Amino acid sequence: MMTKQKILIPAMLAILILGSGCAKPPVEEMNNAAEAVAIAESDINAVRYAAVTLARAKAALANMYTEAASKNYEAAKNFADEAIAMAELSIREGKTQAAKIKNDATTVVNSLKPQLKETEQIITTAKENGLALDYDLIDREFDASYQAMIQACEAFAEENFQDAIKMGNSVRANMDLINRLLSQVAIVETRKK
Repeated sequence: MMTKQKILIPAMLAILILGSGCAKPPVEEMNNAAEAVAIAESDINAVRYAAVTLARAKAALANMYTEAASKNYEAAKNFADEAIAMAELSIREGKTQAAKIKNDATTVVNSLKPQLKETEQIITTAKENGLALDYDLIDREFDASYQAMIQACEAFAEENFQDAIKMGNSVRANMDLINRLLSQVAIVETRKK
């Protein structure tokens, strides 16, 4: 029994050594990795919102090719698996972030018309009460904000959500500034009386 084990162990080692010498590149895994990364690179949301994860997928793909060229097939297979995982993750992250940005843009754009209407009413009230203000300047600022609101709505309709948010936040900030100015002048006028 002891001699049988002594014969089997070297025979198994010889098979392992010969088997590793004839190792083949993980062609299927490598092809799958290249395809997964190409799909992620063509996904606009992955490119826009998951650039870091997509870069990791591309780096793993490059490492996979390097290891395969060096005949380190196990490492190449591991990098292929990593490239696939990172490519798929970049698509999921991109989709999640795109949905969040769309939701944020919806909130911003939907707040613009009510805020503009409220500010317009405050301006009208200030004019009616004869507050000492440069109404030409205020009207120009209000009109510019109204045009920016239209542009924000157009950007939203074109699914350019980041621009819609940027323009919308600019409108909101401008309306806040006008409202604060009107409030401060109203307080000063009230104190004079």
